[in-house]
Amino acid sequence: MAKQMNGSAPSAQDTDQRYGLEPVIEAGRDRRMSPLSRFVSVSCPHCGGSYDSALDLTLGDQVCIEDCQVCCRSIELSISVAGGRLLAVEVQRADGS
Repeated sequence: MAKQMNGSAPSAQDTDQRYGLEPVIEAGRDRRMSPLSRFVSVSCPHCGGSYDSALDLTLGDQVCIEDCQVCCRSIELSISVAGGRLLAVEVQRADGS
């Protein structure tokens, strides 16, 4: 083993190499570590009430229907996802009016 000549502590990379450890991937630096779901604020087209809805980003682009958490009427969410990132959420009445 090589001894540190300048008296400084070994780097994280030196320690990983010495003990055969895999490098640590810090969150936010690797796109593969992006969140699989996300909460977005939804404004109901029926009552105007606002609530948070959990979206599954692993499904890609999708259209889903859920009940408003304020007035319980059905709303349609059109979700656009690219590369695991949320691009847009469009909200409209599920009854077509």
